[in-house]
Formats: sequence, structure tokens, C-alpha cells
Amino acid sequence: MQEFKDRFIADALELLAKIEKSLLMLEVRPDNILIVEEIFRGLHSLKGASGMYGFNKIGKLMHLIENVYDDVRDGKLKVDTEIVNLSLDVVDFTNNVLRLGEDVSDSTIAEFDKIEGHISNYLSQNETLEGDDNQVIVEDQNSEKTYYVNFTLDEAFETRGIQLDSIFKELDELGSVISIPLKKEGGKHEEWEIFIVSKSSTEEIEDVFIFMMDIANIELLANENLFKNDQFNSVVQKNSALKQKNILEELKNIIQKKKIVEEVTETPSKVEKEEQQLEQEEGSKSSINYLRVSAEKLDEQMDLLSELVTAKAELRLIVEKEGYKKLFKLLESIDKTTNRFRKNILNVRLVQIKTLYIVFLR
Repeated sequence: MQEFKDRFIADALELLAKIEKSLLMLEVRPDNILIVEEIFRGLHSLKGASGMYGFNKIGKLMHLIENVYDDVRDGKLKVDTEIVNLSLDVVDFTNNVLRLGEDVSDSTIAEFDKIEGHISNYLSQNETLEGDDNQVIVEDQNSEKTYYVNFTLDEAFETRGIQLDSIFKELDELGSVISIPLKKEGGKHEEWEIFIVSKSSTEEIEDVFIFMMDIANIELLANENLFKNDQFNSVVQKNSALKQKNILEELKNIIQKKKIVEEVTETPSKVEKEEQQLEQEEGSKSSINYLRVSAEKLDEQMDLLSELVTAKAELRLIVEKEGYKKLFKLLESIDKTTNRFRKNILNVRLVQIKTLYIVFLR
């Protein structure tokens, strides 16, 4: 349990750094929908995952600030300095809580109440902008999609510390949900078939199952609301009552015969196109591929490097003093290898200036 929680904290801190960088970019480009979408996805991921690991205060703040960006995406709000500042406050608070744990001091709890109040006030002040926009969104049936999710709770699931109730709660927030619990034959572990109607993208649905992607199968079933189709409901209700499995193929046949959808696979979204455009604007061709390694292991490598450098120096002193000519060639090879090792390990261990630069920008 603690191992998975520590891994979540490390991933969350990394995601917070990306959100912080995006917020600083958004302050310069407040009308860029790509940056808004990137921030929204990050907040959404943190909201769902934090609840699974008991960071309830983080989940509450992420839910509130996510509502702000949801309104921005729907065109109800314009990005301004106050939105950016509120978002940075949430990022700073989340960083502190993740590093200190959920049992935080009174001052941190007071900070949570203050930020929560500021975001709630900001949302309430802008409620008058909603009205007609909500009607347009409800009537726009083409924006709704139907997803199918299937997963089996294996023996290792309980050790992950994931709360299944939190996952279903988050799915309910995304749209309408039909959940069918199934029992695996001859076993104790539950299998679930879930149907979701939502305006969310596939990526946002996957974010809910971010820590279950190895056991979850997520598929876009249709580009509209299938819950309004009588045949669909009939098949789902029949299989739900009989606790039968593998109803996906039957549903796909219904969709194809009735021509409910044009395509089963998603087409590239506007956001994806804008992402390509933004990358071209920034002219950034570099990418960082890395693995997370604990600082303790790197420090151990630093110690070993120091011992190697010391041994190399002693060997050179002996060779030069005693005049072992045959060892000079070997010593030169050791010199080159040690210098390369030293350069590489120092580059790995030292903090990148690019990472520190984000802090200085603020």
C-alpha cells in the first residue's frame, strides 16, 4: 500500500510541475485552448487519483478549480489573472500536502479553507454567465459519446490501495453510468462491465482508471448517446439480469445494423491539431526520455565514483613512481572510462536548470 502511495506522490509532484509550467504559458497566451485542455487534464487526473489515496483536501480543491476550467472550455469564462493565481495557489497547496502528508498543521488547514473560499466565490460571481449556454450544451446531442469499460479485480488489486467507490463516483461526475457487476466463474474476484455516456474525451475517461490501466479495457462504443436507443437498453438489461458476459459484440452488431454511429474509432480532435500547431510555434524538437530513480541509489553511485577516482589516482601514482611502462596504456583506458563515468553520473544527479527556471519565472 505505502509503495503505491509513494509512487502516486512522485507522479503527482511531476504532474504538478507540468501544470505549473502550463499556467505560466497560459498567462502569456490566455486564449490558447490547447494549454487550457492540458491544464484541465492534469487537474482531472490529480482529482481522481488523490481521492484513491486519502488526500481528500487535494481532491476537493482539484474539483473546484476543475470546474473553473470546465467553464473556460465551454466559453462561459475568459482566462484572466485571477484564474491563473487561483490555480497557482492550488498547485502550491497540493505540493505542500503531498510532502507533509494528509495530517497537516492548523495553518495549512486554514490555507485550504481560504483557497476553497476564493474559488467558490469566483465561481458564484460568474454564475450569471451560464443560463442560455447550458441549454445549448444539453441540446447538442452530437457532443455525447458512449464508452464501454471492462475490468476484473485481481488478487493484487487490494494491495494497490485503490478505492473502487471513488472511481464510480468520478464516473458519475463525468456523465450517465450503467454498471454491471459480474462474478468470475470458480473465483472470488469481481468483474465489471460499465457503460458511460459523457461529453468527455477518451483520454479523460482513461484518467479515471489511471492506476488500473493494466486491468481495464476502455473502448469508444459510439459517437452519441446509446442510452436513448431501445435495442441497446434491451440488451444491457437482459445481460445485467442474467449476469452474462461478453455482450460487447452483440451491442456492436446492433450499432452497425441500425447505423447508429458513423465510426467506432475517434477522429483526431481539434485539440490534437492545436497541439501540433503549438509545438511548431514553440519550435521545440527536444524531448526528455527518462526513468525515475531514487536519490539514494544515485548517491550510492556517487560514492562508488569517488572510490573509483581515488583508486585511479593511487594507481597512477604507483605507475609513475615505479615506472611500469606496460601499465601506462591500461591506465589511459581507465582514465577515459572513469572520466566518462564521472561526467555522466554528475549530469544525472544534478538538478536541471530548466526545472529550476520555472520557479524563478514565478
